Amino acid sequence: MEHFTLVTGLLLPWLGGGLSLIAIEARFAPTTRPNRLRQAGYGFFLGYAILFLAVLACDAVFGRASWAWIMALLAPLTVGGGIVLWLTRPQPGRPAGPSRPLDAAGRMLLLILAAWTGLHLVIAAIEVVNQPLFPWDAWLAWVYRAKAWYLAGGMVDVVSPSQWALAASADVYTIDAWTYPLFPSVVPYWAALSLGRWSETLVNLPVLLAGIAIGLALYGQCRESGMGPLLSIAACYLLISIPLLATHIALAGYADIWMAGFAGLGYVALMRGAVSGQRLQTVLGLLLLAFAMLVKNEGAVWFLAALLLQALVTFHWRTNLLACLVIVAALWTASLLGVTQVEIPLVGTLGFVDGQVYIPFIGRFALEIHDVWRPYRDNFFVLGSWNLLWVLVAASLLLALTGGRAAPNPARRAGAVFIGIFLATQLFIFGFTDQGTWADTYTAINRLPLHFVPALIYAALIIIHARAWQTDGGGKRLAPAGHAVPAAISRLWPAALLAAALVIVVSLGFLARGLPENPAEARSFTAPDWNFVMGSASADGDRVVIDGFADGYALLSSGPVAIQAVDYRFLRFRLDRRNDGALPTLFWRLSDAPEELVRVPVWNSGAVSLDLSTEDQWRGEVTEFGFLFEEGGGPVTLGAVALAPDTLSRRIQLVWRNWTTFEPWSQKSINFLQGGASAQLIRLPVLVIAWLALAVLLVRLLARFWKKPDAPSLPAAAALIFLAAWMMLDLRWTANSLVQTRQTTGKFWGASEDERLERTLDGEIYGYIRRLKQDVLPQHPSRILIAGDDNSLDYYLRRAKYHLLPHSAYVTRQFPNSRTVGPRNFVIYFGNPVEIKDINSGSQRTNNVLTMIDSDDTATVFRIEAQKRGN
Repeated sequence: MEHFTLVTGLLLPWLGGGLSLIAIEARFAPTTRPNRLRQAGYGFFLGYAILFLAVLACDAVFGRASWAWIMALLAPLTVGGGIVLWLTRPQPGRPAGPSRPLDAAGRMLLLILAAWTGLHLVIAAIEVVNQPLFPWDAWLAWVYRAKAWYLAGGMVDVVSPSQWALAASADVYTIDAWTYPLFPSVVPYWAALSLGRWSETLVNLPVLLAGIAIGLALYGQCRESGMGPLLSIAACYLLISIPLLATHIALAGYADIWMAGFAGLGYVALMRGAVSGQRLQTVLGLLLLAFAMLVKNEGAVWFLAALLLQALVTFHWRTNLLACLVIVAALWTASLLGVTQVEIPLVGTLGFVDGQVYIPFIGRFALEIHDVWRPYRDNFFVLGSWNLLWVLVAASLLLALTGGRAAPNPARRAGAVFIGIFLATQLFIFGFTDQGTWADTYTAINRLPLHFVPALIYAALIIIHARAWQTDGGGKRLAPAGHAVPAAISRLWPAALLAAALVIVVSLGFLARGLPENPAEARSFTAPDWNFVMGSASADGDRVVIDGFADGYALLSSGPVAIQAVDYRFLRFRLDRRNDGALPTLFWRLSDAPEELVRVPVWNSGAVSLDLSTEDQWRGEVTEFGFLFEEGGGPVTLGAVALAPDTLSRRIQLVWRNWTTFEPWSQKSINFLQGGASAQLIRLPVLVIAWLALAVLLVRLLARFWKKPDAPSLPAAAALIFLAAWMMLDLRWTANSLVQTRQTTGKFWGASEDERLERTLDGEIYGYIRRLKQDVLPQHPSRILIAGDDNSLDYYLRRAKYHLLPHSAYVTRQFPNSRTVGPRNFVIYFGNPVEIKDINSGSQRTNNVLTMIDSDDTATVFRIEAQKRGN
């Protein structure tokens, strides 16, 4: 029954929003034949916007959000839209341009792209329903607030830490990001209400639906823009196969995927309205972008950018130029008069105050110059977060700006203006404000562009589609992309093969640099060659089975050796673990520093190959090396260890291993993805981009030999080469995702809610907090202070706060401190309890005394009791 109410609660808003959109368009745009998939995609976000407002209204009226009342509010909306749909007769659509049916190869390519898109969504769905809430800010802010609401029985206050310290009620909670908009918290709250209980997995299902809806909306917009089925399904494939966007669907909980729906699809509708002249599309786009302000604070910036986009693509260039001159004149006049700020009633401050810029609804920021070239280069073109999206964006912008003698095209203009506004806003935010510090950490510099991804793909494709359909000098229509695929391939493969050969030759030349003329002989260490300094093991042929530990450790040493580090670059071995446990640490000593021990953690098991040249301390003469194993996870088997010299073949093997190294989920995954090993000799995206550029250049040079009528235009040919390059990189991402899915299902499939949480990284903390909630803390919510010494990890302290819900907790590193003054019930201290003595209450009559009520190896729990002060 709970799953039925969950599905009903999640799908009814979608159905209501979709049918309402159909009804509105049938009333105000009856002469056009809409794409139902586009209406379904946009209807999802309209429906969830209505759901959000209904939840807030119900809570305001009844003091709590009632699932039954909200469903009763949504039902008439759905029924009314259904009646309008039933009464509406479809109108004949107007063709967007000449079209031809796909040939057999085109249909096959379409099926491959559709199936691959579906595979990515299936992988994301498996992660959503199995992986407990994972990303940092999700459980720290957005979903923490939703869980607090559900367990507290209503939308209780979530305030700043200083306000929490002064509050007396346990129904008041705090998070650092307490000013974040409510929408990303209301959605999982609604999912829990629909399910009837809190689930660390199922509350994330709306994010999966959001990803599907974005794909449907993008496909429908492409179809209505005159693109064929192949190009439209390619748009969906490009969208869903972007690794970072797929990660935000799989590791749900962040607000950025919702911004991709509201802001990204809003921009798509604005461009569509500007190109087609459909005002309803313009209204829809502005509505979604306005609502984006309730999803994330950046929504206000994107809404202002949307108004600028609408002005630039709608008004004549003279009007826009005049508006710019008026603004510049007003700013110049204000500077002459010494006016730096103005107070706008009901809006706020606009201008400069104390060296900071104030903009209403956006906030304040300082102007600073940051060098963001390297972060943009690495994140957009070198690492594995974006596949080739930014190559597509750059190429489409170049196409739009190099139209030659072709007549002006509104699609090219709209796409180019949007891409220009996107680039300008990003460069200004990270290059000229204090937000530039987030570029060096590879966080917001990736997450903010996610909001624009559907619109960036749409803008690129309408530009390419417009160029593929443009007329040549004699007025003849050039062949559109997506047709006569075999003919196109027959003309593309010579250029593709020649480009591949050139890239391979240059890559081999790069790898061959600095090779030793006379490489040393490889050295191998097997079971008889190892000495045990700590712990014990048994030999299994050449392998060593480590199964004995002393004080939790086992140390395997080579004994005295004389190894010249310059002669050996690679270390290869096989490491097998029975269960997930701690990975070992490689260590060595140097002859010039015999007392120092150089340590390098081993990050993966199985066949391991380490490039020791990346370690600064691998130098001179090595006098000892070995491995330090930590107890946990059962016995560990170490195969033969080989020190190998630096050769071209081994460099090639290392490059391949770097590309195919499995990249598991981590807290960094939500911000950026390495695309294989963290350190690589040659990055695969760089090679693929080089091949793509060379292949397109060669196609252009060979275009003079294309004499047949069905020969593809250069944009169409380049599009096919680009798609092949994208699929090459996607093979690696798909393979990595399948390995991750196998690990996720192996760990969580079929497990209960408690079992899943026990198997996560902080499973020990969860088990400890569960015991406290059952045996130590009262059943009713209490106010708790969580503190830790310098050795305690912030991650575990904050996870303890999350697991303590519905208890209201606050985490501090300095204990006591002024922010923690106020009524509290308990203190949980991770560290030596001797360091805790008392707490200041700020009262002249009472003194807070700590009484220890529980203690173990994890933490110590104190109850705070007020005693009268002595005379």
